[in-house]
Amino acid sequence: MKKYKDDNLKKLGERISSAKSKTKDAKIEDKQPNSKLIGLGMRVALEMVASIGVCGFIGWYVDKLFDSTPWFLLVFLVLGITAGLKSVFKIIKVIEKDNIN
Repeated sequence: MKKYKDDNLKKLGERISSAKSKTKDAKIEDKQPNSKLIGLGMRVALEMVASIGVCGFIGWYVDKLFDSTPWFLLVFLVLGITAGLKSVFKIIKVIEKDNIN
């Protein structure tokens, strides 16, 4: 009877240690995609801000050069928004290809 209890305790100990190792592995795997998503979000935000900022500055400069406020600024802001969205869609296409494979 005692040997039967010892065997059961040993099996239980093995199952507990196996479950603990699985949860540790799962915690490590959970952290990696989150950091990738944060990096991806930062990249998308930077693409949008940079394209709108650069195009806005160009539009502002051309407006000052030709004294045509605010027409070139508006045109270049629309171009900046378009360029930013195009970059975001490129990033999304790459992510979708990676997820499919």
